[in-house]
Amino acid sequence: MLTDEQIQQIANKYLSFLENEMKTELMFFDGFDKKPYGNIFYYTSKKELERGDGIVYSSTGPFLVEKATGRIVTFGSTYPLEEYFKIYEDGTLEPTLSRYWYPETETYSHK
Repeated sequence: MLTDEQIQQIANKYLSFLENEMKTELMFFDGFDKKPYGNIFYYTSKKELERGDGIVYSSTGPFLVEKATGRIVTFGSTYPLEEYFKIYEDGTLEPTLSRYWYPETETYSHK
C-alpha cells in the first residue's frame, strides 16, 4: 500500500503530464477526497483559479490514485461525481483508451 506522500507524488507527476499534453498550467483545488482504495484529486487551469470568482468553468474530471497500485483512474465530468465513485466501487466503470494512466511508463491504457 502506498502512503499519502507517495500518492501525492504520483498525482503531481500526472498533473505535470497533463500540463504538457494540454499546453497549459494546471493546479489542484479543493484538496482531495480520501477513500479506502485511494485519493481523489481535483484540478483545473491556473487561470481559472486566479480569476478568483470561485467558479470552475472547464470540465476537467477528477482522478483517483489507487492506493494499492499507484495507477491513475480518470473520471469524467458527464455524470455526478458520486456516480463515478459508485461504478468504480462496484467494478462496472467502463474502460476507455484513456481511463487508466500508469506513472512508471507515463502511458494510458484501457486496462
